[in-house]
Amino acid sequence: MLRRNIQVLCETLYAAKARGGLTLIQIDVFKAFGFVTVPQEAIRPALSVVGLPKMVMRLVEKTYTGVTANIRHGIGKLSEAEKQQRLESQKTDKWNQFVEGELILKKGYVHKRKGLFARKRMLLLTTGPRLFYIDPVQMVKKGEIPWSAELRVESKNFKIFFVHTPNRTYYLEDPEGYALDWCSAIENVRNSTYNNSST
Repeated sequence: MLRRNIQVLCETLYAAKARGGLTLIQIDVFKAFGFVTVPQEAIRPALSVVGLPKMVMRLVEKTYTGVTANIRHGIGKLSEAEKQQRLESQKTDKWNQFVEGELILKKGYVHKRKGLFARKRMLLLTTGPRLFYIDPVQMVKKGEIPWSAELRVESKNFKIFFVHTPNRTYYLEDPEGYALDWCSAIENVRNSTYNNSST
């Protein structure tokens, strides 16, 4: 399996390298593994074989180490005891008041664009699954992105990503450049929820 993962990474990295650009390389690698997980143990060998510049190698490796860690802490991997422990510690989190007893799996500031305007929001991905967005200045819940088996995520680059629902597409920007992390986390929770429920 490791050899196969390295082969997939090598093929993807060679193609992305030919196209040029760090963003393209990272997004292509991410897509090669279906927006679910990039096998961490395969990253370094594949990067070494392809011969990318050291700075690019470090950035790519850092990105996917973070993605792997994020997925490891997703809903599908939590025991009931771990969930209860995290819910208890979450009570001191100022965002806890908005999630209606759900466990926060990922949170972060995003700019939510609607028409010509973009507004800063705290995005909260929780068990349920649910996606709340909060006005961090007024400290009020502004809305929720509706979940269904048809929900899809799409990354445009490091910062911009879309959440597609049957009736609307949400345009979001992570100013810190973790759009891929958001796509990974949302897709992982969606798979855990709907793949498990269909079996």
